[in-house]
Amino acid sequence: MLQAPTLDAATKRRLGIAVVIMLLWSTLSQNLLRPLLTADWLRQIPYARSCVISLIDIALLSVTIFAITRIWNHAGLLGLPRRLPMWTCAVFVPVIAVAALTSPFNTNVTLAEWLWLVFGSPVSEEVFYRGLALATLVLWCGWPRWLSYLLPAAVFGIAHAGQCATWQDALGVVAITAAGSCLFGWCMLRWQNLWPAIILHVGMNGMFNAFSLGENAMLGWYGNALRLWVVLAAILLTLLWAPKQTADKTL
Repeated sequence: MLQAPTLDAATKRRLGIAVVIMLLWSTLSQNLLRPLLTADWLRQIPYARSCVISLIDIALLSVTIFAITRIWNHAGLLGLPRRLPMWTCAVFVPVIAVAALTSPFNTNVTLAEWLWLVFGSPVSEEVFYRGLALATLVLWCGWPRWLSYLLPAAVFGIAHAGQCATWQDALGVVAITAAGSCLFGWCMLRWQNLWPAIILHVGMNGMFNAFSLGENAMLGWYGNALRLWVVLAAILLTLLWAPKQTADKTL
């Protein structure tokens, strides 16, 4: 369960400012730190430098929160909601079965790329943007829910703009990934646990990389139809199955 400690007003202000600064840092960290990671073994392993930088971002945000509050927040990673396995199967099994029957497998992704894109990147992003940043702003700093959603979502969307060659496509990717960020954050707070957001993010990335559904987050019409199924199923089943006492506290 996500837990909100009792903090005085000054600590909440300092903590809110620190989270905003760290969110802004996360948009620059890849470009600033990558040239410093020059070890040959890092260059030889695909996405190794990206993984290291993501871990640095999480560590910096964790240390910042701890330094200001002297309290470690488990970020909703302890324990699993009772209905989470059923929720996962109901959201993803039908859509993956349809994709497997109707779409060609993506053979252009290496194993190292697949592991990073499907597991490494989504998990680190959920811990940083939702488990630490969003949960801190909502539960610790007492920020309005809408602002706590939108600020990490905007930063998260901007961080994905580099997927595209044109500014029109970049705007589309930013909008889609920012909307996804809001969905992941809502799932985390509704379930009072980060694992549903992690599973949703990992599952969507896995589907998009396992099958040829599009070149970037924009996808094509068929890929977006499958994504819409996942989004609607995740929302509906969360409304139905999230623990009642949790729903009363978060909605």
